[in-house]
Amino acid sequence: MVVVVAGCPGSGWSGGAFQQVEGDGVAELVECGDRAAGGDGHPGDEWLKRREAVRDILTSDGRSLVQGALAWIWAHSPHSVPIPGFRTVAQVEENAATLDCGPLTADDLREIDAILDR
Repeated sequence: MVVVVAGCPGSGWSGGAFQQVEGDGVAELVECGDRAAGGDGHPGDEWLKRREAVRDILTSDGRSLVQGALAWIWAHSPHSVPIPGFRTVAQVEENAATLDCGPLTADDLREIDAILDR
């Protein structure tokens, strides 16, 4: 069986499907619009708090943000095999190092879902 995962935490935050808020490569974790906008099309304070809370979970146990996103996918099933993009040897090494930390825990997944109102 092959599992295809169409997104990571927040439905597209890592793939750039939504507007980026900062230049750090982290796109929005919840959709722009009703849930995220502060009335002027920019993320509101609530969204920023959620983003930081999810980032804290993803980067727990010394993971980078990329490793956290891969660990999130991996945590959903031992049959999931994330195939991340890369452009440099350093990115390949960072992706492979996800194996050292393992998947996120079930508690981590529940906490992320609660933060994102899933």
